[in-house]
Amino acid sequence: MIQVLNKAINILELLSSDATREFPLAEIASSLEMDKGTCANILKTLRLRGYVTQSGSRKGYKLGYMVYRLSDSFFSNDELVRLSAGTMDRLSLRFNECVLLSVLRQDKRIVLYSTSPERDLVVRTSREKTAYTATTGRMILSYYSNEELLRFTRLYGLPKAGDWENVTSFSEMLKELEQAQKKGWRIDVNRNHIVGLAVPVWKGDKVIASLGIYLPEVRLSETSETTLLSAMKDAAEQLRIILSQPIRPDLSSPFSNGQL
Repeated sequence: MIQVLNKAINILELLSSDATREFPLAEIASSLEMDKGTCANILKTLRLRGYVTQSGSRKGYKLGYMVYRLSDSFFSNDELVRLSAGTMDRLSLRFNECVLLSVLRQDKRIVLYSTSPERDLVVRTSREKTAYTATTGRMILSYYSNEELLRFTRLYGLPKAGDWENVTSFSEMLKELEQAQKKGWRIDVNRNHIVGLAVPVWKGDKVIASLGIYLPEVRLSETSETTLLSAMKDAAEQLRIILSQPIRPDLSSPFSNGQL
């Protein structure tokens, strides 16, 4: 088993030596002094798991999307919160609503940070929910490629009854996600009359998180919806700029205390 793991890692390291080109099977096996059949079997497994990709059945191999998703996760949750907290706090203070920063981990939407507005009626959401049931989770899924979504549904299945209104098939889900990606935002209203609004958070050319606001439906008019979404998109753009800067560690505090 350890030998197989070593061989798989060797393959990934070889492909990473030039991520722009496709490596033929024969070249990979020869370069790593590996049996061609064994090499092909390992590549098949890596391809099925999304760690390598192949443009055609007789084409070469290159690194797959899962390698890049793993590299995104190395940008730690603490670092993401530290860089985002100031912008989120200001947005929350402006509207006196709860603002959430969420990511996807496997099939779960995880809230990394949420603000605490000073009002009697505040909507709270659980820290962990399935991606299908959360507006912020659906927002992040909107930026998955078709290949990533197919793999996601193979691993975790389609939405179950009650998870996502009017979405029970892959085609229905794809239509919903494509519409949200095209708009660049998402709004959902659940059976309890709670409204969820979400926009994507970009780091480079990838969506790594989602910014969300949840509030009672009675507090959302057409005017406030437009104003909220505009402010959320502005905040997300501020985060995109902040996240594009070289990381400056702050050893004194896990947050920036509004200095961003």
